[in-house]
Amino acid sequence: MKNFSIIILTLLNASLMYFVLSINSSYKGYKEAAVNQKNAYNFELKEWYIKSLSFSKSQLYVSEQYHQDLINLVGDSQKVIIRIPISACKSCIDECLKAIKRFEKTFIKNNFIFITSFRVTSDYELFIKDNGIEGLITKNIPIEELNINEKELLGLYFFKINTDLKISDIYFYSLATSFLLVDYFNIVFQ
Repeated sequence: MKNFSIIILTLLNASLMYFVLSINSSYKGYKEAAVNQKNAYNFELKEWYIKSLSFSKSQLYVSEQYHQDLINLVGDSQKVIIRIPISACKSCIDECLKAIKRFEKTFIKNNFIFITSFRVTSDYELFIKDNGIEGLITKNIPIEELNINEKELLGLYFFKINTDLKISDIYFYSLATSFLLVDYFNIVFQ
């Protein structure tokens, strides 16, 4: 009977050790996955920051055809242009618009100009309607007619523009850097 108790205790001890080791290996796998995700996130954040710095002194190219239109849109006070190229992903656009709508009461909505680059006017009109931005300042200008550097900019981006069409405070939006949008608005509208 004593041997049977020792065998039972030994088996229970072995089972407990196996259980602890399996939990430990699962935790290590989870921890490794979390570290990998954090590293990927940090890489994207660094890439965004470096890209923003490289464009901080960029000049805005506006074709003659749209130059006066842009001056009229800007008016007599600086604005933030939200450039939405047709290559921008739907989820980025949706999240960006949600953030802007949260700030409508804080920042005057006339401080924003949405510029899209649809090739067909009906696509532009559908975009405005589908995203509920009919009451905001919008304009459809092809990417080759208004850009900072069209070869580098593939997604959604913001920049401040003054009445002389000088730009500053460029912000490249992505889902990974969306949490910075609040800070961006606070800096730009201070």
